[in-house]
Amino acid sequence: MGVVYTDECIVVNGVRLHYQAWAREQYPWLAGMPQEQATEAVRWAVRENPDGRWRFKFDPAIGRAVRPSPETADAARRIWWSAWSALRCPVLLIRGAESDILSAATADEMQRRQPAMLRADVPGVGHAPTLTEPAALAALQRFYLGST
Repeated sequence: MGVVYTDECIVVNGVRLHYQAWAREQYPWLAGMPQEQATEAVRWAVRENPDGRWRFKFDPAIGRAVRPSPETADAARRIWWSAWSALRCPVLLIRGAESDILSAATADEMQRRQPAMLRADVPGVGHAPTLTEPAALAALQRFYLGST
């Protein structure tokens, strides 16, 4: 029978596996997306565990990395900002306005150090915009085609 994707579930060999409600509960910003776009964003990013619960396919330990010492973090920060400031090429930053990874303050500092950087903050989106949002598409068009 195979696999069929619908708006609310994946049908695998006749068994309906619901994921949309689960994903929207985990990531409320999905609720602001049109249903078709949310379905497309989520269906490739989720899987069902053997116990029947849903989870995203990324490593759940990604946010539990070992924290460097303050000295190491400070040295890394200086190296990163120095490298960022030295860039001499066009730069485009598209960030989710609701990101808990790349703060608005850090993006502001990036802009201050690279004034020519083209920046788009995608409203209602978490860390990773899908690049199908109108704000992201407009920024991509400006960056690559030089138009609005």
